[in-house]
Amino acid sequence: MENAWAVVSYAQATPAEDLARVLAAEDARVVGRKRVSQLSSRALADEAKRIRSTTAGTLPTELRTARQAARAVQKTLRQRGAKDARADVIRNAGKWRIQIEIGPEDVKLVVR
Repeated sequence: MENAWAVVSYAQATPAEDLARVLAAEDARVVGRKRVSQLSSRALADEAKRIRSTTAGTLPTELRTARQAARAVQKTLRQRGAKDARADVIRNAGKWRIQIEIGPEDVKLVVR
């Protein structure tokens, strides 16, 4: 159980879109070219921690752009009178999307 969690943690830390199930099923080579089955949960946890520390604060350009656009949309809607407007970035079908939430009374600010 502990090794399973370590594999999941490692998969989440890596920037590549590798899945924990794929890493385990294919007994992929990871840390220092060793296979997942040859590593202790501690070694996987340490490697995940190292990866997180080196990639901390870095966001993909697409995500950064989407967040800036969401902030701009939210600001504009609030300036137009939708005081509780909210714009969030979500991932759907492999693409970044902006999800907008407004009250029914504020629809007139968006649709004419």
